[in-house]
Amino acid sequence: MNYATEYTDKVLSGEIVACKKIKQAARRYRKDLRASKRKKNPWPYYFDEDFANKAIEFIELMPARDGSPLKLELFQKWLISELFGWRDKATGNRRYDRAYISMARKNGKSYLMADLGALYLLMENKPAMNREIVYTANSNAQARLAFGMMSSGLRQVSKMSKSVRDRLKINRNEIIDLPSNSRAVPLASDLHSLDGYQSDLAIIDEFALARNDEILRTLKSGQINSENSLLAVISTTGPDLNGPMYKEYKFVSKVLTGREQADRYFIAVWTQDSKDEAFAPETWEKSNPLLANAERAKTMRPSLQADVI
Repeated sequence: MNYATEYTDKVLSGEIVACKKIKQAARRYRKDLRASKRKKNPWPYYFDEDFANKAIEFIELMPARDGSPLKLELFQKWLISELFGWRDKATGNRRYDRAYISMARKNGKSYLMADLGALYLLMENKPAMNREIVYTANSNAQARLAFGMMSSGLRQVSKMSKSVRDRLKINRNEIIDLPSNSRAVPLASDLHSLDGYQSDLAIIDEFALARNDEILRTLKSGQINSENSLLAVISTTGPDLNGPMYKEYKFVSKVLTGREQADRYFIAVWTQDSKDEAFAPETWEKSNPLLANAERAKTMRPSLQADVI
């Protein structure tokens, strides 16, 4: 099952309520899928559906917050499929080395970050040894949020799987994969602690609160020697039009419209298309993709309605 194709088809058919930027991302996926199959002027990337599905199956082993089995929503399966399914034909490495993902609060952002870390720690094999996963944010508490979810989820998986239990060492400040000597850690966005830090996966939470782009540049420079790295910004939007998040937003908007080319940059922006849509409940799914889940919508919609009043 190709969940990326299923999601993008439903977005473009109108079955899923989606904003312009998600529709643009869906068209980009379709265009790239066609390019990956052409014989003339071959494109350097291909979509590995099997690996994408294995990644999704692994994530669904991690329990939800209440301990029940985790069932990813279709938009989450799309994200995981895009980030881990696209591969370089020559090396087998992941296609994307940058990601910009934005959505409203309470839409599973922290779970997504926990999932990415777990996949990178246990499923990726390039580099084969000493993979470094770092969670960072403007505060140590924020950086620990997704790290804590990853830790909790892997503890639960360890109870069910002896093989996972035997290979992991989970401490308060780090999670270690013993066979590969790889680890995941939470770090606040203190440039002194990040300077010179070489990561293979770096996730920046709530980048909208950052005052400048130094953290982006510092983390990216630390990935120069990693052949399979990913630097991901996963955040809600912010009001600061002079901040680094808005600067990055303007660039990724150009990529989605074709005015800039960045084939190794994954982009997913859930947002309202106009301010007036704040008063149109039927459009709220555009910035709140979890509303596609009828059960979640029962609790989310009253809260969103209260915010508008």
